[in-house]
Amino acid sequence: MNHKKQQNATLFEGLSPSQQKAVTALLGGRTVTAAAKAANVDRTTIYRWLRDPYDPAFRNALDQGRQELQAALKTRLLGLANNATDCLEG
Repeated sequence: MNHKKQQNATLFEGLSPSQQKAVTALLGGRTVTAAAKAANVDRTTIYRWLRDPYDPAFRNALDQGRQELQAALKTRLLGLANNATDCLEG
């Protein structure tokens, strides 16, 4: 299994297919309303998943996904800054 599929399997562990679709949509920058439509649920369902103290899997998946995105963006920005510095010095 490649690294990306392995990350998604871990990220989505314990989530229903609707929750997986909602997390994917939210991580893609979509609104709660758009994510709910993508997951074929009402938007109040997503809010309930976010605050459910007995089943934190959805909130945890969203938090983990956001952390992974933030780390990837930071790495990309550092690479771009390095390239820009090389151009200015060259």
